[in-house]
Amino acid sequence: MRGNFGFVGLVLSRLFRSVGLIAVNITFPLYLYALHLNLISIGLVILATMIFSIFIVMIGGAIGDRYGYKKSLLLSESIAFIGIFLLSFSTSISLIIIAVIIGGLSGGGGAARGTFSNGLMPFIANNWKEDKERVRKMSTLTLIAAIGSVIGSILVALHSFFALQFGNILSYRIIFGIAAALLLFSIISLLFLSEIKRPKKTTKIMKPQSFKYILRIIMANSLGGAGVGMSIPILPLWFELSFGVNTSYIGIVFIIYYIANIIGSYMARVFSFRYNLIKVISWTRISNGLLLVAMALSPLPFIAAFLYIIRGISASFGTPARSTVTVRGIDIEDYGTATSLQGITTRMSQMTSGASGYLLDTALPLPFVIGGILQAASGIAYKKLVKPTSLK
Repeated sequence: MRGNFGFVGLVLSRLFRSVGLIAVNITFPLYLYALHLNLISIGLVILATMIFSIFIVMIGGAIGDRYGYKKSLLLSESIAFIGIFLLSFSTSISLIIIAVIIGGLSGGGGAARGTFSNGLMPFIANNWKEDKERVRKMSTLTLIAAIGSVIGSILVALHSFFALQFGNILSYRIIFGIAAALLLFSIISLLFLSEIKRPKKTTKIMKPQSFKYILRIIMANSLGGAGVGMSIPILPLWFELSFGVNTSYIGIVFIIYYIANIIGSYMARVFSFRYNLIKVISWTRISNGLLLVAMALSPLPFIAAFLYIIRGISASFGTPARSTVTVRGIDIEDYGTATSLQGITTRMSQMTSGASGYLLDTALPLPFVIGGILQAASGIAYKKLVKPTSLK
């Protein structure tokens, strides 16, 4: 009962977080472009965000293993709230850039973005021990995050309406203000979490078997991270530049995309644990990458949107399996440190986002072609590196 009550708080937190973060992550590259930052500068801002988030993940992992994963979740949420709150009222371009970096706004609009924050998977793994239950919990959270993402993208679609009343720039700030309020509600929801007591940490960093296992995960994820960093953060701006569509059109695309995420998350909850989880991860990643390449080469916006929506089903179906496999071979006292190390290296690989603006400026499809190939390669690498024998 106590664990279930805590899970309700986590569900509410992920709902509020997803609405707010998705709205801001879709719009902030468009906002920076409206403030006359060039494409290369926007890519560098996203790179700085990745670097800052590495330190937050590092600190959060250490806090989680020693003092509880609830504290890691609260730390991540509080820092994101501060950044988005600053973004909602600042008129200084320097402070706006700092707010984007502090808020951890890396751009793009994956629905899983609202699910995950520092300490989440260790919290799930610590409170629920069985793979099947972990997959179900993560599938539920991904499903809730996708529902929140639909609402967040509706906020984006309303931008043009707000702009008629308040002007283009102020309309973005209204969206950011709503998002900041939602992040505050998320923080309040996290206060109700119940956490099962963990074994006392006996090592300064982690046990050798945990390190050996997480290293395999890191090697497989780094390719995917490089591909995602190069492409997804710049996606809303790519739609605008490639097809001349406005913010509301982009918002509608993401509304349908997140509905697709709901479908994929529901499918994961019902079916994914019935299959070999490593195969689920591998094939969904390969599909994600190939769909990204096809999307980049699409001649018409509705074709690109359709392919991105199909990619949403694939990505959300694979997410709970990936999260579950990540902790499967880690000792219980190392959950926070190991997953933080994995998160740090993934963010380091996503520093390819610094090149996204340059690649977009060179040729519009280029970030997505290269990024898609890298993500597909990560699916192949996952199947090779994370074999059943490595889970012992």
